[in-house]
Formats: sequence, structure tokens, C-alpha cells
Amino acid sequence: MNAPVGTSEAARRTWRAASFIFALSVAFASAALVAPVHAGWGLYALDVALAVAGFVVTRMLLAARGGIGGHTAVLARIVLCSVPPLVLVCGVALLAGLFLLPPADLRNQAWTGLWSAFGLSGGELLKQGWPQATGNELLWHGFILGVAAQLTLGWGAVLLTLRALKAERWIGAVLILGMAGALAARLVLEGRGADPHLFYLAAPRAGLFLIGAFVAVVSWQVRPRQPNESPDPLLWPGRLALPFWLWLWPLLLLPRMVLARPLGGWEVASVLVAAAAVAVLTEIAVTGPLRRRLEGRPLRALVVCGLLLAGLAVASAGLFAADGLPGRASDAVRVEETSAQVRPPLQAACHTEGVQIPSAANCTVPTGQTADVVLWGNSHGSHLSPAVLEWAAGRGLAVRQATKSGCLPLVGTGSGLIDDGCARFNRAAVEAWGGVRPDLILIGAGWTVVVERTPGDDKAQLAALDRELRVALTLLRARVGPETRIVLIGTTPDYSFAPAVCHARRAFLRLDTARCDDAVPANAALMAEADARLARIATESPGVFLFRPSTALCDRGTCRTRGAGGVWYTDQSHMTEAGGRAQTAALSAVLDQMVAYR
Repeated sequence: MNAPVGTSEAARRTWRAASFIFALSVAFASAALVAPVHAGWGLYALDVALAVAGFVVTRMLLAARGGIGGHTAVLARIVLCSVPPLVLVCGVALLAGLFLLPPADLRNQAWTGLWSAFGLSGGELLKQGWPQATGNELLWHGFILGVAAQLTLGWGAVLLTLRALKAERWIGAVLILGMAGALAARLVLEGRGADPHLFYLAAPRAGLFLIGAFVAVVSWQVRPRQPNESPDPLLWPGRLALPFWLWLWPLLLLPRMVLARPLGGWEVASVLVAAAAVAVLTEIAVTGPLRRRLEGRPLRALVVCGLLLAGLAVASAGLFAADGLPGRASDAVRVEETSAQVRPPLQAACHTEGVQIPSAANCTVPTGQTADVVLWGNSHGSHLSPAVLEWAAGRGLAVRQATKSGCLPLVGTGSGLIDDGCARFNRAAVEAWGGVRPDLILIGAGWTVVVERTPGDDKAQLAALDRELRVALTLLRARVGPETRIVLIGTTPDYSFAPAVCHARRAFLRLDTARCDDAVPANAALMAEADARLARIATESPGVFLFRPSTALCDRGTCRTRGAGGVWYTDQSHMTEAGGRAQTAALSAVLDQMVAYR
């Protein structure tokens, strides 16, 4: 933390307090990395760290003189503290990946490293979703530096413009408007069902940064520390906080990725000690010397840091373009990685992110026929399309799929389990099924995935799911009539790791892969509770049946993640085409029983 030092003891206390708050916020955020289940709330401390950054940046900018030249000097001091440790950590992570990660895995790390060099990794991570990013991305945590960089550059440009226009008196008003806009952006995202932890972008995180800036504007100013002035030792916690944060995540995640299990207490303690030691070493051997050599030479500092980022970008782009250097891995490992990308057959055309249901013309097999069987829900429902298509083809029935990402098949938004767009999609689907009146409707979803990510107690959310699903089934029955049979698809087992990626990693390192191929699901307890509720709903609702994927995938408490047909999972919870096909026999037994019942 490159903090100024004032002429008064009061000023020194202010900067020491800022340094302490920054270090404390990083400590809370680090606790969330170490124990996400028990301290996941700690990631909200990143907003506090951004507030301190807003305070420090604004104080430095206000103290700067000389227009663009003064702002350039401030920017140089900021990048000297942040860019060298970021590039060092990213470079070491990619170098370690050359020896420890299979090709596709390294290619993904390089892609994130490339965007990290531009400070824009958040947008790419947002596409992956929270479990995928935090389970596989060694450079995931660097997104917050990109956010801070965007906010710093944006606010610096605004402040420079106001000064150029001789409108310094409007700085406070502009900050208030900015805080209101950031709050509005956050409320809009929350209203659309976005998880606060997924705020990888600058706009919804700008609020506390601007609050810190506002505090800096309305309080007294201090002069910046001179280049040759000896540093205050009480500012060291703030200086070490950033390199500690940068080192901690890859040191935690890489062993988890290789071992395919959570780390034990002593292992975590060892990682914390190692991260602290490497952070001190980074400050002493890398960041400190560069800062002492280049501080006071802003243009040279910016050029050096720019070259460091360019080197990271070129190295990352090279690894990405080379597909992670596949020659490092055996044919079996490369086949494993390729097989994990084969999704169910109707996924591309009939699984949507929007609110319009996919058209019957594109999503009915065979084409041109009226659907006898409908597959409705979210991506976990689409898992079964290979099994449904095989069963239906043997009986001369046409199948139509209409599924939407992250959308439980509910019609009301009161419980918070679905957003308005999802509700519109489902209401349109119910009306469409009422027009078709198919013989059979299969309803499947990632029941526990949505429950786990929805704020609140899981048991309370399951109770809400029970109520809302009964409402949806009542509405559906009213539209399709009493003759249509309905099959609820139970919970798909999911894991704290991606089974196929786990298998490829351990096979690449010539380690035993059994722990990846047959494991206890991460959602085992919640899966049992959710399926029990679905079973009660099926029992109490005429013409409704239940199929449990666990009957095909699990035995004696553990579940298989692959079979003779290949890899069954593409990530922690989503299945490949082979995974859907592996459930054909078990699903056919339920559907045949349903037909016989009718």
C-alpha cells in the first residue's frame, strides 16, 4: 500500500488506519478463500478494500499538482505497487501449470492470464459461473485488481476533467451521483437474481470505492510522501496485504485441484504460512526494489510495468494459441479432455439463456412431427435428452425439448428461487404444452444447485420449492388435462470438483484416478432431502411419477462419474451426452411402468 505521509501525527494516524483497514479487509476475504462454507461472507470485505483504495487514490490525486503530469505520477506509484506482484504470481502459476496441469487445463489458465494482463478477467469469469471459476481458475482472484484498475482510471479521468474545467467545487456532487448510480446498478442485478459474489464488473462494485473517495474529498489533505522519505513501518500490513492475497489463492487451489479433495487443517496452515512468507519475499525482492528504483520517474515506471503486463499477455496468448501444449500429455489424457466437452444432442439448439421458449420446428425429433414427449426444465433436465430420445425412438414417439439455464420449472417469483425472466419462460412453456397436450412431460432441474445458491436456509428454500412446484404442477395439469403423464426428474449428483478434469489432472501426473471416478456427491444430503420432497409430491399428485438419477449413477453412498461409454460429467454438476445415455435403462424402466399404469 503506497500511502503518503503527512507532516502531522494526525495525518500519519490516518494513513496507518487506512493501511490497517485494508489489511484487515484482505484478511477477511482470505478467510473466505480458506473456508468458503463457513466464511464465505468474508468476500464482502473486498468492497471495504475497494473503499480504502478509493480513499488512498483520491488523496493522492488531490495532492498531485501539474494536471496530467501529476496524475501520471500518481498512476505510476499505484502500478508500481500492484503490477509487479500480479505479473509474478500469474507467471509462476502458468509455469507451474506446464508441469502440473494437462493441456486443456493449462489453456484455460492462460486464457484467464491473458485477460488478467488487461485488467478484464472479470467479464470472462462471469461466463463460467461461480463453482466453475472458483474450482478451476488459479488466477480467479485477480479479477478484483482489474475492478480496482477500472475504477481508478475512470475516477482519475473524471477528477482530471473537473480540474481542467475549474469545477473542483462539483467533485462532491459528482461522487454522490456516482454512488447513487452504483447502488442502482447493484439493486438491478440483485433484482434479476444475480448472486452478489458474481459481481466481477466495476459498475456494481463502484459504490464503496466512491464512498472512500468522498471521505477523502471532504476531509483534510496531506502532502504525498517524497521519493526519498523513509517508509513508515506501521504501513507494512497494507503493503503485504496485496501480495499475500495474490499468492494465497493459487497456493490453496492448486493442491485442491491435484488432490481432488479439501485441504486438511495442517495443510491449510502450511499454505497460510507459505503465502505470508512469499508475500514478504515479494515485497523485499521484487516490489520494494522496483519501487525504490522507479519512484519519482513516473514515465519510466509506467513503461516498465507496461512491459511486464505485455510479457504476461504474450506468454498467456502463446500458451492459449498452442492449446496448452498438448504434446505434454498422453493420448488418453487428451481424449479425456475432449470427451468432457460433448454435451447432450439438443443442448445447442433447444437450451436457451433467453425468455422465449425454443421453437418446435427446431427442437422436435423427428422434425416436423407434433411432440408426444416434452422435456422441460433447466440444464439438468436436458442431461436426460439422450436417454429420452432413445426410449422414445423405440416406441415411435416424437420428443421436444425446451430448457433454460438456471431456471427451475416454477411460475411464481415470490420465493426468490427464480427471477422474472425465468417465470415468463415457464408460463409461456405451460401455455405451449397446453396447446400440444403431449402424452408425457418430463420436468427436470438442478434442484439443489439453485437452492444452494439462493440466499437463506436450505431447508426453508426446499420448503419454498415444494410449495412453488405444487403450484406449477397444478397450473400445468389445468392446461394439459388429466391424460398427460408427468415425470419429475430427481436430483443429479454433483461434486466439489469436476470429475473429468480431476481424472485428466491425475492421469497426467500418473496418480490414481479412483477418487475422481467414484466419489461421494457434494450435494448428497441435500439431494436426499430434495428427492424425498419430490417423491411426496409425486405420490400426492395424480398422474405424476418420479425418476431418480441416483438409481442409475449411485450405489452404497458413492456415485460413478464415468463408464464404458466415456466421461459422464463436463463440470461439477453438468453431464455429457454419455452421462445422459448411461441413465437410459433406469429411465426406461420408470417410463415403461408409467405407460403400463396408464
